Amino acid sequence: MFTEIFGKTGLLSEKLNNYEFRHQQLTMANKIGEAIRNREHLIVEAGTGTGKTLSYTVPFIYWTVNEKKRVVISTHTKALQQQLMNNDLPLLKKILNIDVKYALCMGAENYLCLRRFFRAHGDVAGIFESLKEVEEFRQLDEWRKITRTGLKHEINFEPISNVWTKVCRENELCLHQRCEYKDECFYGRARKFQNQSQILVVNHHLFFANLMANNMLLPSFDGVVFDEAHNLEDVATTYLGIDVSNSGIRYLLDSFHAPARGAASAKGVPFQTQKGLKIDNAEIIQQISEVRLAADQFFLNIHALFSNNAQTMRLRKKNFINNIIKEPILSLVSSLNRLKKTINTEAEQVEIDAFIERIQGVNDSLECIINQSLEDFVYWIETTKRTRYNMVALHANPINVSQRLKAAVFDKIAPVILTSATLTVNKSFDYIKSRLGLDTASQITIDSPFDYTKQSLLYIPSHMPDPREDGYIECAAREIEGLLTLTHGKAFILFTSYSMLNKLHEIVAKSLPNLNHIKQGDFPPAKAIEMFKALDGSVIWGTSTFWQGIDVPGKALQCVVITRIPFAVPDDPIIEARVESLRQQNIEPFLNYQVPQAIIMTKQGYGRLIRHGDDFGIVAILDSRITTKGYGKLFIQSLPPSKRVSSMGEVAGFMGVGGGEQLVRP
Repeated sequence: MFTEIFGKTGLLSEKLNNYEFRHQQLTMANKIGEAIRNREHLIVEAGTGTGKTLSYTVPFIYWTVNEKKRVVISTHTKALQQQLMNNDLPLLKKILNIDVKYALCMGAENYLCLRRFFRAHGDVAGIFESLKEVEEFRQLDEWRKITRTGLKHEINFEPISNVWTKVCRENELCLHQRCEYKDECFYGRARKFQNQSQILVVNHHLFFANLMANNMLLPSFDGVVFDEAHNLEDVATTYLGIDVSNSGIRYLLDSFHAPARGAASAKGVPFQTQKGLKIDNAEIIQQISEVRLAADQFFLNIHALFSNNAQTMRLRKKNFINNIIKEPILSLVSSLNRLKKTINTEAEQVEIDAFIERIQGVNDSLECIINQSLEDFVYWIETTKRTRYNMVALHANPINVSQRLKAAVFDKIAPVILTSATLTVNKSFDYIKSRLGLDTASQITIDSPFDYTKQSLLYIPSHMPDPREDGYIECAAREIEGLLTLTHGKAFILFTSYSMLNKLHEIVAKSLPNLNHIKQGDFPPAKAIEMFKALDGSVIWGTSTFWQGIDVPGKALQCVVITRIPFAVPDDPIIEARVESLRQQNIEPFLNYQVPQAIIMTKQGYGRLIRHGDDFGIVAILDSRITTKGYGKLFIQSLPPSKRVSSMGEVAGFMGVGGGEQLVRP
């Protein structure tokens, strides 16, 4: 079907000097074209190097243009969005010579709002709280004069939250066609272009936010591609849930009235809200203070429920605490509704309405969590230590998103394509289909074009103790030291906990001081990767952030160490609730949920190593359970077909060091 494009003498080969024919890419494109014609769902596990973005964009370009349809391409990472927008889509538009329009869709808060900006510009001293904020606002003013999109990510610095939130677009504060800046509105222009586009590139978070907003955040669409689809369940669980935190309430109240300004205001002196609205109502000022005090006490009461140093706790009983915030919120809302009747300008009325909606939303969410009014949800508390205070959050999340996704996505939209390099467990799609509610779908597994038998080695030491036993740390340290000595760094050391990371990092960094040890938490992830690529002999010590979505092709990365099988923490409230739910259905949770989940994460970690056809290196798994436990073979059978060895001598041979057996490198 698409041979004339992807074939050895096809259009891509003709137009691109570095094009390399991959039959896997052609197979995937043909299968997606078939799913589009039949309006059916398709799951594709496409190994690394397949070129899957071109495989799905080409069929959907023809479909959207010829049939006057619109497709959403949803990704998990910003890097893949940038690849699609900056490389793949412009390239295909030119090569295919098709007038296809494509748009990057971002949440409204990512756009500069000109009305709010100029309102702040007219009262800089009243709106901003420090000279640093004023100076940053002036930098934003210079950027405003040259930007064509008004998008935050195009600014050459990271704006302070307290500045950006006062000038960005907020849905509830928008005056729409009644705004004096409607013709210049960055978000309005973006939405107009999105409505004219056939392809919308979004991230999973915006996709589910749109779902929760009754499809008001995106133009209507006819098909969906979920790339990096192995993350869908986690993102959906977050976005279909409810959260209330002390920091969130504090931020909401401060955005309306900062306490530092309220001290004088309580005596009858007018105050100006953080958004620019001037209020001289002492009763409202006092009521805002009462909500703040009630919220502080409420979360202190919540924190008192914790035992020892626990960071999370399940809420198993309804009405576990008294909602002492409810009455102060209702009183404040009542006063604001009265105040609104005295306000003459629409902008100020909209501001009060927006605040009322948000503070009522806080109360509604608290009532929902305290009463546990949503069925098949797990309710829990989380606490995080901060410098000045403990952040405490209440959560409610769906235990199983499958029926919700089935009803809202798979039963309403066709075709839906799900793709990733890690969707199967032991060659089967049963796990991902059951977790996402995808009852009817075609499926295909497409192997990577890379030769893993020559490019990679799987090292599983034969003498490792169980990670839960004494002596594991010392043994793992020796193994890591040996591997890093052979590879001269150039390694990712992947962990499932900060505790083990810190222990092993302390030992190995001291014994191998000449390497550049980059520990997660010392630098932002993007900066850590930048340093890793730039500095020879670098080692990244990381947890979940570095298991997936990281692309380091070439000689900079030649070793990935998986210290422990990445089983989810069993007492995590969501994991615990899912395990209980499966048991109630007489489904064995360990083999049907926990093991498959860990296999997919292991495949993700493994996939960091080989990114191009000339990459090579070692993946070491330092968890003896992969060979001593019955389920271990499921992990081995799910991984790429690398040669498996158990001695450091064989590893040295592969790397061309010492007298071990040397594999031929590509």
